[in-house]
Amino acid sequence: MTRIVRPSAFQRKILALEAPGGAPASVSLVVPTITHPGEPFDVKVALADEMGYPSVAPAGTVMVQGDFAAPAAVEITFRKGAPAVAIARGVTVGAEGLFRFSAELAGRRFHSNPTFCTARPRATRTSTRS
Repeated sequence: MTRIVRPSAFQRKILALEAPGGAPASVSLVVPTITHPGEPFDVKVALADEMGYPSVAPAGTVMVQGDFAAPAAVEITFRKGAPAVAIARGVTVGAEGLFRFSAELAGRRFHSNPTFCTARPRATRTSTRS
């Protein structure tokens, strides 16, 4: 099950004071570089102004999409006056491959960094220290 997580009250206050972004100009979507089939991960979403600061101006909804993922679409609603930052927790990809999520803002489509979904086991680090 996907759950939307927002910044804490303290984090919202810091963002509003230190990085009060203006009107949203882009959508930033960040996902893990490597994922594994069926294993949940986070999709980080932020509406940013022209300088890249989190917008505090919007009031609206962004649909994060990836027809390869479950769920295939996640709706995130932002409130006016609050930093437009959220995390969609519990997203999964069911098959191996290279994928990008997308979202639309003001008629423009934005894409996440790619995530490589592989069934290969995670590499483990071994220490050479004695």
